[in-house]
Amino acid sequence: MARDYEELVGVMDYEKNVFGVADDRTVIAVLECGTTVKGRAGEGELESGITYLFRGFWTSHPKYGKQFKFHSFGVSQPVGQRGTVSYLTRGPHIGRKRAMQIWDLYGQDALEAVRERPEEVAAKVNGLTEERAREAATYFRAHKDREIVERDLAELLGNGGFPRRLPEKLIEVWGAKAAEKIRGNAFVLMRFSGVGFGRADKLYLNLGGAPDTPERLGWAAWNALHKDRDGSTWRPLEFATQAILKGIGGTDTPPAAGIGWGLESGNLVGRVDSAGRKWIAEKERAAAENRLANQVYRAMVEGVA
Repeated sequence: MARDYEELVGVMDYEKNVFGVADDRTVIAVLECGTTVKGRAGEGELESGITYLFRGFWTSHPKYGKQFKFHSFGVSQPVGQRGTVSYLTRGPHIGRKRAMQIWDLYGQDALEAVRERPEEVAAKVNGLTEERAREAATYFRAHKDREIVERDLAELLGNGGFPRRLPEKLIEVWGAKAAEKIRGNAFVLMRFSGVGFGRADKLYLNLGGAPDTPERLGWAAWNALHKDRDGSTWRPLEFATQAILKGIGGTDTPPAAGIGWGLESGNLVGRVDSAGRKWIAEKERAAAENRLANQVYRAMVEGVA
């Protein structure tokens, strides 16, 4: 049975031991609270003094003892003076001196004050105009929204084996509506690198999707055509049929219903050749092939002219 991810909030502390393994970007770090965390992170992704929310599992190392092995992480609501001051300096027009002044004024509520009462903060902080304070407030509100979306996506994607950077890519494409988009159609995840039909289908079923819908069968066919790299855009209709039979079991819905859904929804396109044989392709790849053919044709015509 799959385990649910646990969460750990802690402040990164580069004054303590931090080790990076170059070959796979594994980072082993000791947080301010003394907890050791281990996981993959790019260079510069984890900043000293910033509070992070790590998602993963507690493990026990035979030599180093208890560790938290994280699968993903994101910036979290800062805790304490150091974390809050460091986080505030990320915002526009707020350097360390002003961040310290805001902390002295509001303590643990410093971030909330900047985010929700910028005019009040501007009146109390030296050299901070209302316009600049409002810019900072906008910045931190946007990051709060992102934090909420990151948490929602982490809960939604869970431990389904999805790529670690997938939530970041989903937010880039759909913003605050990312989780809503996936709940509406888990199969859209297959358009992202590292997500095949198996993982998307499992999430679809976990979210209560019916196993016998033509749409589910249609996405199995789409995925096979999308991932196929034998050099041919168009494949015999039997290729899609076999992909459905191989990818989905235990349903009485015929493959033809899934292919029909794919054609009607526009995700798939079909054609019949002069010999009456039926062919099928992913719409985007077929359109790209057609554009290339048109470009070659125009180039030939212009060359002759």
